[in-house]
Amino acid sequence: MSTNNFFRTFNSITPYPPGDAVNEFVFLTSGSYRGCGTGGGQLDKLLTAQAACSSSTNNSCSTSFFISFPSGSLQSGSSRVYSDSDGTTLAYPNGGNGFFHISQSTQTGDTIGINEGFACRIETGSYVTDLTNCDKFKFNTASLSAKKASSDLACAETVATYSVFYENALTASATSVTDASFLYTKSAGELIRFDNAAQAGGQSAGYFKVISVTEPLGSSGFNFVGQSLYWASVGGTFTVHSFSTCGNGSTRIKSSTSQVFSGVCSANMGSFIFSGNGAYPTTGTTMYSSSIGNSFLASGYYKISGSALDFYWIKVVGSGQVESTGTCGPTP
Repeated sequence: MSTNNFFRTFNSITPYPPGDAVNEFVFLTSGSYRGCGTGGGQLDKLLTAQAACSSSTNNSCSTSFFISFPSGSLQSGSSRVYSDSDGTTLAYPNGGNGFFHISQSTQTGDTIGINEGFACRIETGSYVTDLTNCDKFKFNTASLSAKKASSDLACAETVATYSVFYENALTASATSVTDASFLYTKSAGELIRFDNAAQAGGQSAGYFKVISVTEPLGSSGFNFVGQSLYWASVGGTFTVHSFSTCGNGSTRIKSSTSQVFSGVCSANMGSFIFSGNGAYPTTGTTMYSSSIGNSFLASGYYKISGSALDFYWIKVVGSGQVESTGTCGPTP
């Protein structure tokens, strides 16, 4: 079944005869148990599509029902929900209680993940309404400029040309394609890889300025607005390959959070900081918490990567200045 069918929405109710093809779905809704069987309490009424999409079988136990596919597709306003596979007994003749989180399956109790599948309401007559694809809540969005041949040209752009989607935080790696983000766009309502899109942004490498993002700026060390990202082909796969700063000229490097000296070398490097002197800051280098403006890095000790197998620390004091550095040695 094509996923495009899930994005089709019909405004008018189209009656259809009983016995139309039905498909089995597992679902969660008000009253679903937080543990399979009758344990763990029950879900409250899901008041919005987003609340439904964020429910999952991590905290609930799914059950199943059957939904008709008039003309071969799931249709808001036309599809009806049945309690049997023959499509003869309406599951909710008087309507459901709030939103439902549904995910196509063939077995009761199957997993429904957060922001997977679809959300809907069920109105009188057991009709599916307000059908929403949970992808809407799974992906962040970014606005990108037109593609340019260099980071300098991209950084001069001010107009958003492309809207792209990505999961979690926008990340990039110059050495490992597995650490890079895939970007998506939409075609006929379906998310597809940005590099496969029939548009100027697809297929060939280039620079795009990040005009805006929906993820909170600065969260987890990320702050990409005002930078250009490089769209590259690594091992035959197009990904976000690296970033160039458009603000204070600093270089984004992987780092730990601020530490005391005794704990810096054992710290995880789950954040990013920005160096005014390339990827290997030295004594006197100015460090920033963002590539935009003069947001100096807070004082403390930071572990950073010197190479694939070696790590060292820097001590940052007032106004983001590096006072001293030291080596942590190879990774244990």
